[in-house]
Amino acid sequence: MKTMTYTLVTMTSLSNDNSRTFVQYPTDDLLLSRVEKT
Repeated sequence: MKTMTYTLVTMTSLSNDNSRTFVQYPTDDLLLSRVEKT
């Protein structure tokens, strides 16, 4: 599931050509990790 989300975000970033989304993703990944633990 995590890999799937990462792929979706990466694809979205590339399609939108928005480097900000890709750069901010690591932070989102940490948030997702916390949600998964909870």
